[in-house]
Amino acid sequence: TNPTGTPQTATYTVTPTYGSCTGASFTVTVTVNPLPAVTFTAQPGAGPVCAGVDVTYTTQASMTSYVWGFPGTVTTDYTITSGGTGTDNTVTLKYVTAGSKTVTINYTNTNGCTAASATSSTALTVNPATAISSQSTGAQTQCIGGTFTSISVTATGVALTYQWYSNTIASTTGGISLGSGNGAQTNSYTPQATIAGTLYYYCIVTGTCGSATSAISGAFVVHTTT
Repeated sequence: TNPTGTPQTATYTVTPTYGSCTGASFTVTVTVNPLPAVTFTAQPGAGPVCAGVDVTYTTQASMTSYVWGFPGTVTTDYTITSGGTGTDNTVTLKYVTAGSKTVTINYTNTNGCTAASATSSTALTVNPATAISSQSTGAQTQCIGGTFTSISVTATGVALTYQWYSNTIASTTGGISLGSGNGAQTNSYTPQATIAGTLYYYCIVTGTCGSATSAISGAFVVHTTT
């Protein structure tokens, strides 16, 4: 084996013998090429980064038979934006799922040698994109002074904040912020039945990795008392 980073040459002198006969000596020269020292020349590091954001890994150029390894299943856990084939020394991808992610790389160098094992990147922490998984959308009716059942959203993400809005039409644009009272800056808000009319409600959830807007609620109708 050759533990150095450069080709090493050894010369052997061979003297053939057979019984009592000795032939002319000759030399044999053997060159042992080193295995490649595969490294990442560029990578995103430990992060964190957000799911759905492009990250790029690069290794040495001008090699052959690149073998990339990615965590999980393509489309389910990651998507390839560019590169990542047997002829590419770089890959750009997006992680779909959150967690700790490691990419591996190996290749064949110009001497035709392949490293005994692939090289792993630094483990990258991927945070989930802000998303709403469930929400309250049912309509309710009360008389003035009555009590509505609270409405809520369930969201995933990092460092989440909530803001509820009301609107006079069934739309998630153009609403009025409800401030902080009655849970308006939490995942659960209690509409108030203080003024006759009809309002609709929605929530915008904001986190480290973007924001998400709930669907519009059903109509919350407040009737006058007679």
